[in-house]
Amino acid sequence: MDINPEERVQNLADALSNLQIHHQAESQRSESLSADISSLRIDVNSIRLTLQDVTQRLLLFHQQIVALQSVPAPNNHPSFTDVGVMPHASFSGNPKEINQFLYFVKDRLIEVEPRFQTEKSKINWVVRHFRHSNGNISEPTPSYNWWMSILKENARTQELPTQFASAEDPYVIPCLHSIRTFLAKLEETFADRNSVEDAKRALYSCKQGNMSLDVFNSLFSSLVYAVDLTEESRCDLYKRALNPRILEIAIVKDSWKTADTLRKKQDLAVLASNILDELNQLRSNMAIRQPNHRPSAPPPPTVPTATPMDIDAITTKSISSLAFLGNNQPLKFPTSMSLQSTSISILLCGLGITSAIILSRIS
Repeated sequence: MDINPEERVQNLADALSNLQIHHQAESQRSESLSADISSLRIDVNSIRLTLQDVTQRLLLFHQQIVALQSVPAPNNHPSFTDVGVMPHASFSGNPKEINQFLYFVKDRLIEVEPRFQTEKSKINWVVRHFRHSNGNISEPTPSYNWWMSILKENARTQELPTQFASAEDPYVIPCLHSIRTFLAKLEETFADRNSVEDAKRALYSCKQGNMSLDVFNSLFSSLVYAVDLTEESRCDLYKRALNPRILEIAIVKDSWKTADTLRKKQDLAVLASNILDELNQLRSNMAIRQPNHRPSAPPPPTVPTATPMDIDAITTKSISSLAFLGNNQPLKFPTSMSLQSTSISILLCGLGITSAIILSRIS
């Protein structure tokens, strides 16, 4: 069948038109793919840079780990030889030394115990203090002899030769299990069983006498705190031991009754002692002022024309006249004043304002 030329031309034109449309679509698709490829390249480059950064950080972290592993770990438990012997503490085996020695040891262990590697090293450190206080090593101390007996018992328990017993042997007996059991055994062996009674005897026999108050207070405090007493008992013992002349002045003050501690009683006693010193000085000054001559013969007795006043009235009158000396203010004398304090008031009647001031301090 023959095709009309016009139809052929039309078909060719249609085919060319279709090809042109298809070409345009493909071109657009190619451009889109090119843009996607460019975007992918950018993403790949970004990922590559990120990977490089991560790699560098990993390498740096690895180097730090290697450096830490190469540094030796600190020794948190150095050898006991790093803990020196206490120069102020030693124990020869004298029971009177045991309490103070144990105090020094326990106090030091609070600070240095973590520095010991084992319980054995702690025990050996304590044993190094078994010596005479003067450093003499020519004669063995009772504490050293006791320690050697402990080592021999420890060796005998392990069926080791006792003649070669030493601190190198393992510690297996109960008193060597720990520093606590060792110190308990040491205290049990050398306990001063008479120390409490000796301290009580020394305290109860302590009296001030002619001792200065400062020295007496120091001595009394050192004795009273060595015995387990209540504060009330300490105050009562201090009152009994105090010089009666100082006590007589101190108890006049109301604050003596309210003072409920030994320290307060001692402070009041110091104040009373100072007042007593001033009174003694006044007596001395009065003795110096009195003329040194023989008294004249007394006049012949006369018949009394009036009823004589008794001694109580005289005393009352003397005190009443003295009570208004100095600033015209009356002085109040407590009814609890002793006869000696009243006599002092009469004695100082002629000394004016100074005497009145001192007696007002007593009240």
